[in-house]
Amino acid sequence: MSLRIVTTTLVIGIGTVMLLGAYATTQIRDGLVEDRVDRVLAESARDAATAQDLASSTTAANAADMQQFVLDLLIEPAVRGRVAARHRGPAFS
Repeated sequence: MSLRIVTTTLVIGIGTVMLLGAYATTQIRDGLVEDRVDRVLAESARDAATAQDLASSTTAANAADMQQFVLDLLIEPAVRGRVAARHRGPAFS
């Protein structure tokens, strides 16, 4: 009888710990994903606003100038992202 009680208690305890662990892991993961999505959306909005400001103020007068402007527009956020990544340290995404 005491073996049955110990076994039942052990099974219920392990099951409870597993359920709580799964719940905590899910909550942490969801929070990390939401945080990352918020950061990506903010960065995208900032890059779009920068691109719009640059496009509004361009003085490109011919096709070659416009091509260089577009290349600069594409390269600038990528360079800024690499510099920011160096300052943030290693990424876990």
